[in-house]
Amino acid sequence: MLGLVSREAIVRWRGRLGSVGEHGKVALGLIAAVAGTLVLTGLDQRLESVLVAASPDWLVQLTTRF
Repeated sequence: MLGLVSREAIVRWRGRLGSVGEHGKVALGLIAAVAGTLVLTGLDQRLESVLVAASPDWLVQLTTRF
């Protein structure tokens, strides 16, 4: 019963899942392009410095502990 219901749900959602997947690919591509541009220009280090300065001490210690 569960398998039949799951199959029917997937058949109904197939179009939407494809659309979400397509938009997800575009979003990931844009994120990769922006990240690459930041690295090539050196702006990633400046951005990191600003974010570390704005972060609370406990968060910085937690993320740099290991």
